[in-house]
Formats: sequence, C-alpha cells, structure tokens
Amino acid sequence: MNRRTFFAPLFAASAVAAPAAAQIMPDNGIDFGFFRSRQERRAREACEKNLPECRADVRRQMQDEKSISLLTPWILMGVAVLGALLYARKREKERQRIKKEAQRRHVPGQFKDLDKMGDQRTAADQY
Repeated sequence: MNRRTFFAPLFAASAVAAPAAAQIMPDNGIDFGFFRSRQERRAREACEKNLPECRADVRRQMQDEKSISLLTPWILMGVAVLGALLYARKREKERQRIKKEAQRRHVPGQFKDLDKMGDQRTAADQY
C-alpha cells in the first residue's frame, strides 16, 4: 500500500478539524456574581472582557468561583456512587450473616420431621 493512500485520510481529517481548533472555547463554570454591588459587577465585567482595569483579586475570586462550580457536581456524584457502594456492601454482609446463621442452625433430620408434620396437617385438613 502506498504511503500517500494511507496518510491521505489523516490529512483530510486534520483539514476538517482546523476550523474547530481555531474557535475560542469559553471557560466552564458558573460565575457567582449575583447579589453584588454595582462597583463589584463593573469590576467583574472588566475581568470578563479582559480589560486593563481588571484587578487581580477580582480575577482570582472569579476563577475560584468557576472552579468550585465546575468541581462540585463531580464531587457530589462521587459521594453518591460511594454511598451506593457502601450500602450494597452492607446489604451483602447482612445476607452473608443470615446465610451463615442458617447454615449454623441447619439440622438435616429436622426437615424429615417437618415433612411428616406437613403430611399430617394436609391429611387433617382433608377430613
């Protein structure tokens, strides 16, 4: 197989992906700029628009808020999965405990007695 025919699809794919790579991707996360004074909102807008009036402490605060809002759902999902696993483990241990208790109390001859009592009971019910 010729090298050109092998690498041609890769070159075509890279040409198609170039416009997507040139796009500006926004930062993820939520900016908690609610309930702020007018001055604070203006400072935040300056940082969002990358203006020279942006203060470093405001930019840092906005980045912290966005990172927290980005990580919190993942942390909550991890805690939920961990809780479900711990709950399943607890139920499995309880099942094992009940199974061991049943095996410990098992007396093989006792089932024959129960069957006889069941036969007597059904005979008594018939008459």
